[in-house]
Amino acid sequence: MKRRLFARVFAVCMAAMIFGAFVLGVVGPAEQRKAPSVISVGNRKVYLSALTVPEKAPQPERLELPKFASLEELMGMLRQNGVLYSSVEKQFAFSDFETVGTAPSAASTPVAEADAWDSKAALGGDSSSKTNTQVAGVDEGDVVKTDGKYIYVLNGKTLRIVEADGAKLREVSVIELGEDEYATELYVTDDKLVLVSVRHEYFEGEPGTVAKGGEEFGCCIWLPSRQFTGYTVYDIADRAAPSQIRHVEIEGGALATRMIDNTLYFVCNRYLSSVPLDDMGEGDILPVYNDSVVSEEPCVIPAEDISYFPGSTESSYLLVGAFDISSGVPVVVETYFGSGQTVYMSRGALYVTQTSYGSDDARVSTPQTQIYKFAVDETSVILQAKGNAVGTPIGQYSMDEYDSTFRIATSNWETGNYITVFDETMEEIGRTEALAKGEQIYASRFMGETAYLVTYFQVDPLFVVDLSDPAQPTVLGELKVPGFSQYLHPMGDGLLVGLGRHTLQSFVRVEGGKEEPAGTVDVGLKLSLFDVSDPQAPIELDTLLFGENTWAEAEYNPRAIMVDARRNGLGFALQKSAYQNDVWQDESGFVVVSVRDRHLVRDALLTQPLFGASRLCYIGETLYAVDEQGIKAYDYNSYNLTGSVEFH
Repeated sequence: MKRRLFARVFAVCMAAMIFGAFVLGVVGPAEQRKAPSVISVGNRKVYLSALTVPEKAPQPERLELPKFASLEELMGMLRQNGVLYSSVEKQFAFSDFETVGTAPSAASTPVAEADAWDSKAALGGDSSSKTNTQVAGVDEGDVVKTDGKYIYVLNGKTLRIVEADGAKLREVSVIELGEDEYATELYVTDDKLVLVSVRHEYFEGEPGTVAKGGEEFGCCIWLPSRQFTGYTVYDIADRAAPSQIRHVEIEGGALATRMIDNTLYFVCNRYLSSVPLDDMGEGDILPVYNDSVVSEEPCVIPAEDISYFPGSTESSYLLVGAFDISSGVPVVVETYFGSGQTVYMSRGALYVTQTSYGSDDARVSTPQTQIYKFAVDETSVILQAKGNAVGTPIGQYSMDEYDSTFRIATSNWETGNYITVFDETMEEIGRTEALAKGEQIYASRFMGETAYLVTYFQVDPLFVVDLSDPAQPTVLGELKVPGFSQYLHPMGDGLLVGLGRHTLQSFVRVEGGKEEPAGTVDVGLKLSLFDVSDPQAPIELDTLLFGENTWAEAEYNPRAIMVDARRNGLGFALQKSAYQNDVWQDESGFVVVSVRDRHLVRDALLTQPLFGASRLCYIGETLYAVDEQGIKAYDYNSYNLTGSVEFH
């Protein structure tokens, strides 16, 4: 079976990077360079340059991990872990891979987090809206962005740049993605735009069988593929004529991206197929990537550059890296034997979690979450420490860094819910008692020395946790109300808004005419306004109910929420649809809510069909409702429609 040329690329990644750095002149003056040597690979010449890199500022202490001595050692661990070629292990001896060469090996204090809650800008108080992010100064990608003059709209295959001058909307340019690409999010900073995309390469052959040595073996019901995540940088100084200036592609699925100033950070998982194929090479076993400032050819990360934790039972790679979108310095990629599930990032550190399950008692499965801390400084991403917490986090808002400590909220169905506090070295220094056994966390928010947790089974307990003493996190207050919140947002003045579900308890009639609780019924989307100014006695001040069959992307994706601190308001797309009298009723649209006089006020419901990912954003006194079919402009005071543009 023939494979694409891509899988046969010789692993010259680091050599190419060094050559790229040499050509671009990013390694310092000429006297710091040594003459490069040249080797031939096929018809190509590759420069293996011995360079003396200029001294940099002292780096954070690295957590030293062993690395594989060779590709054969890595493959041996995969076989030991029962993953590599597990379906036909007895039919293929390790000697089948003797032709796989060993690739050339590469040469081998976080900033204190600002208190974002006192910053009006951090809560969306600018003259134009920003993506609702978790940490001030750490941007997150989304499908709609605005820079105060233009609106950037992504629908998967197409990016549109629309000039927005009040009610006047004009599409100025369109970026079309390749046939096999699908964009997931974008970033805009100054005159640069970054598109994050995904593509797949499929193995040749027929699903269900794999050919080797003239024989066929059953293996799977689908044809395996390789996934790649792309980061494409465009110069948009001229919005009418964007030009691609760089493309970085990492093999693996995107777990998360973040941007600080001009540096893009990424985390990817690259899972290994257990399917044997003809012509296997190191490019099939090892992760690959490419960076257009170095070469258009893909590079294989050699086994000698891959770190692992002793005793690891992993079967995948975790790739963590960064690059400056405004420079020509090659991308930095760190590779580990493992994978990640949830990412949190401050301005000085990046945390990746992974949950595993195990127990001494076969009847109980105890989740344990490993937390990997990476110190970041511009494009430097260094694994610094590893910690462990009991239970499972529900997402990035379950984590927080504050005053040299790291806090994480986790759930364990058997024992309860916890907030665990770690020091800079990821040593546990404090943990709450088990909270709400038999329930799980649905929402969490850390705000300085206080944390708020929402757990749920039949009612919504809101816990207020004091973290002023990291060694003794303590529950101060608790409030129980119907339903549950899935996202918590601070509104200032001791107020907290919860977005989630409204539920009612259901009952069944039993013998004797008595009624007993039977469970709960979901009756639609709910906004709650909590007064948490007295942490020992939180109060639900007000609620907004949106009715049956209502839901919002904002429930599980906070980036879908428009925040406007100027008006103490929020806005998001609302879906409301159901069959009524055998007719499909669609009353979807955009809702705008504000907090006034300690009450929730529904300022507007802009009813319209929604297509794809939908967002609200504002520029000055104009509100824009955006979806994949176009943009509508509304006067932000009267909510009258003033202009629109349709996408074709």
